[in-house]
Amino acid sequence: MLRDMSTDRPDQTESPITVDAGHFQIEADFVSFSQFKHDNATENGLTVASVNFKVGLTNFSDIQFVLPAYTRIKTEVDDRDETVDGISDLVTRFKFNIIGNDAGNLALGIMPVIKWPTASSELGNDEIEWGVIVPVGADLPNGFGMGAMIEYDRLVDGSGTDWYNSILLSGAVGRNLNDAVGAFVELIGEKTLEDDHDWQGAFSAGFTYGINANLQLDGGVVAGLTDETDDIRLFCGISFRK
Repeated sequence: MLRDMSTDRPDQTESPITVDAGHFQIEADFVSFSQFKHDNATENGLTVASVNFKVGLTNFSDIQFVLPAYTRIKTEVDDRDETVDGISDLVTRFKFNIIGNDAGNLALGIMPVIKWPTASSELGNDEIEWGVIVPVGADLPNGFGMGAMIEYDRLVDGSGTDWYNSILLSGAVGRNLNDAVGAFVELIGEKTLEDDHDWQGAFSAGFTYGINANLQLDGGVVAGLTDETDDIRLFCGISFRK
């Protein structure tokens, strides 16, 4: 009687569908690699075992724990380089489905998010930050499906003293290519609302491979479209339901 497994990965657009009550779901990066070049500096990032542990609470809600993951960032400037590494922050998310959890061609949810300051000193800002995500999903003709979301975040800047507001918009379109393999493309845009910041954008694409109804592998790439986003990020991961 379980509904089809719906994951919040591999695209950045979250799903409005929750984990079935009394079950858990693990969604994780095996590894992800990113590169960002600006001026005369190159920043390479590596993240290992980034895990989102999800537990179904009711027929329309779940709780999620994005666990601290090992992260290493190496910055090369001219002939010098510096490396920082450690663990990332813990994130708690609560997903509530409003419509379309069990049936229908349209689904809508809401997901409050809280970030707890567990990161190593070089990788975090020691502040509790929060936000809210509103995801939507819909069936399209010819076997296609789409997802979109808007996310509002209340964050602290790099100095650790000034708060600011951020909006993120994303949309993804995907399709099953056969019984096991699916593919997607996605556009992501983010803007800081204070001062005169421009929109930052990225394009992503990837695939999923369903081994069975409760186990899925995935991989993909994210390419920056604007100056302040990572030039490229490569990732591969897994989703498992019990």
